[in-house]
Amino acid sequence: MIHRLSLLTAFSLLCTVGFSQTTRNTNNGVIINSTVVVSDPVYVPVAPSSTGTSAFERKVIRKMEDEQRARDIEYRRTFETIEKEAEEKRREDAYRLLPTYYTTQVVNMRTDGGTEYPIMRQLPKGTVVKVVEGGGFLNGGWWLIHVPGTEAAGYVHPKFLKPRL
Repeated sequence: MIHRLSLLTAFSLLCTVGFSQTTRNTNNGVIINSTVVVSDPVYVPVAPSSTGTSAFERKVIRKMEDEQRARDIEYRRTFETIEKEAEEKRREDAYRLLPTYYTTQVVNMRTDGGTEYPIMRQLPKGTVVKVVEGGGFLNGGWWLIHVPGTEAAGYVHPKFLKPRL
């Protein structure tokens, strides 16, 4: 957190953010005039001042805090974008690794594993599918499949599928 600044500390901070300012150092009566341009500001820890904060110092503090907030928002957006892209790539890679099959005849795709469940759609012979989950005891050996390039996903019996080589 930035607190009250002494005049000399404010001048040093101004130099780091690229301002030009004439400042009087009241300790030894020297006038300092300097212009410094820095592409990326470097923030210096600030010690509290007993003399109070001038309007000029408050302006510098506000500018530095605004720049830091903007930088934080940009870093956060960049990080979130990188995380999102990495997650999408992981999903795409995992999906690519799913076994690919094709239907050997017209197949009923159902809402769950078993003929007692409603038919969602019929898949024509030769439809390429990805097996999301192989058969097991709970779903009677039926496979959960997904039809690539569509939102279609449901259950079919594996006897109607052949591996795609």
